[in-house]
Amino acid sequence: MKRWIGVLVLLLGWLPTVYGAPVGMVTHLTGKAEMRPASGSEWKPLRLMNRLEAGDSVRCGPDGEVILTVFATAEQCRVAAGTTVTLEAKGVKGAQKVTGLRGAGIQVARNMAGDRPNGFFARPAQAHQRLLPTYPGWLTEGERRFTWTPVAKAVSYTFTLFDSHDNIVWSQRVTAPASEYPADLPYFALRRPYVWRLVPFAESGKPLPESRWGVLTFLSAADAAQLTAQAREIEEQAKAADNVTHLVLLAELYAEYGALERTLEILERPELERQVGIREAQDDIYARISRYAQLLRTGSAPIGVASATP
Repeated sequence: MKRWIGVLVLLLGWLPTVYGAPVGMVTHLTGKAEMRPASGSEWKPLRLMNRLEAGDSVRCGPDGEVILTVFATAEQCRVAAGTTVTLEAKGVKGAQKVTGLRGAGIQVARNMAGDRPNGFFARPAQAHQRLLPTYPGWLTEGERRFTWTPVAKAVSYTFTLFDSHDNIVWSQRVTAPASEYPADLPYFALRRPYVWRLVPFAESGKPLPESRWGVLTFLSAADAAQLTAQAREIEEQAKAADNVTHLVLLAELYAEYGALERTLEILERPELERQVGIREAQDDIYARISRYAQLLRTGSAPIGVASATP
C-alpha cells in the first residue's frame, strides 16, 4: 500500500507541469500593458512574445493594445485599452476576437504550445548576415560548399563553423571566396544553428576589418521545401494584416526549423522595433544560438577566436 501511495504522490507531483503549460502568446503590443500570473497577485510589465498560462490576467493601459494568439484554436484576441482579460485553455475571457489565422499560421500557432525559457541579455545589435544575399538562411542536407561575397583587398580567408556549445566544428584557410567541407567528415546535425565566422586577410597577412558572421542551419530537402512554402504563405498574410501577429508567427516558424538567422531578420524588422519587449525577444534567440553569438553581437569577441585553423 505504501508503495502505491508513493507512486500516486509522484504522479500528482507532475500535474502542475501539465496544467501549467502556456496556452497563448503576446503577438502584438503597443503602449503600456501588464500581466498577473494565475498563481500570484503582483502585476508585471507585459512584453512581446510573452507566453501565458490559463488563469493569467492581462490588462491594458489607456493607450495600449494587445493581441493574444491562443495556441489551441489559433484565434487572435484583442485586449482593448483600459480593459482586463483572463486567459483560458481555449480562449481569452473578456477579449474581442479578431480575424483568425489561416493555413500555415494556424499550424505555427498550434506548434507553439509548450514552455520555452526567455533569455535576458543586453545591448542589441544587427551585425549578423547571410553568407550570400541569395542564401535563404539554410543549406539543404548534403551540401558541403560555402560561398560568400568577396571582400575587397582580401587575398585569403579563414572560414570557421561553431556549434551551439562554442566548439569549433570545422575551420579552413582558403584563397578563394568559397570553402568545401570534406566529404570524409561526419555531416552536420539538422535543424541546429551553427555560427559561421569569416576573417579576411590582406596581402601583408594581417586581418582586414571587414570580418563577418552569421548563423547557418542545415535542413533536409523535405523540411526546406515545407518551410519555404509555409513562410511564403505567412509573408503574404502579413502584408494584408493590421498588426504584427503574422510577423511573430513567421519568426516562430523559422525558429521551429532551427533557422535562427531568419528568425533574427524578422525580429529586427522596422515593423517590430517599437513593440514592447522586442529586445528581450531578440535576446532570447541570441541566447538559443550560443554564447559566442552573444559575444559577436556585442562586438566583444576577439578576432583571433575565429582565426584558428584545425
